[in-house]
Amino acid sequence: NLAGFFLRPGYGAPGDKIRLDKLWKELIAPPRDDRSKSSIMPRFVESGAEFWILWRRVSGGLSSNQQQSLFDRIRNILLPIPNKPVAKPLQNELVEMWRAAASFERLDLKTKENMGNALIRSLKKTPLPPYLFWSLTRLASRALIYGPLNSILHPDIVSQWVTRLLEFQPSHVSEETTWAFCLSQMGRITGQRALDLDQDLRDSILTKIRDKKIPAEWIKCLEEFVPLAKESQSNLLGDSLPVGLRLYK
Repeated sequence: NLAGFFLRPGYGAPGDKIRLDKLWKELIAPPRDDRSKSSIMPRFVESGAEFWILWRRVSGGLSSNQQQSLFDRIRNILLPIPNKPVAKPLQNELVEMWRAAASFERLDLKTKENMGNALIRSLKKTPLPPYLFWSLTRLASRALIYGPLNSILHPDIVSQWVTRLLEFQPSHVSEETTWAFCLSQMGRITGQRALDLDQDLRDSILTKIRDKKIPAEWIKCLEEFVPLAKESQSNLLGDSLPVGLRLYK
């Protein structure tokens, strides 16, 4: 956990790749004397939620193959197959599994779509899973933190999720805030027509959240293109950035 805190966000500083490669070899790569085992078997016992907090914090420095390797460990937990039993983790570990997986912006689009659909189905649960809106925001945001443009979900898919979210009624202030942030990032204007939602749908989002007690930037990004503010970056990362580090796309 401490390693993830010091290495966050996994890129942007000289030597980050070297440090992450060493971390990967220590925690993920098999021991040198047993190369017959799968490359995704850990060298050391995973420490529950802290293991996934670590990889969420440094996800921006992981390759697509590394992100896929980590996701494959928890695929059957996050996207269970009907009638196939799976060991359930503790609640706090499940939360961090979802948050880590949603942070893997280099995962393939179909996997992201399946994760998003699973989260949307969870809107029916009472109480809501604590990871729901944050994870959905990372998966469906129009402006990724570090991922390439071809890792952004198609607006038609995101539009379906927005429609479901617009029907949702938050039950308390904290839930309302995360719900509103999720909607604002899903409808955020990028200036690229292939990524932006339809104007009518953005107007519907504005109607829903304009009178809420939320930062002005969440409203403004639905009306015009604005760079991702530092506060929104921190919300999306789940952590503040190290002092002096600024992320650019």
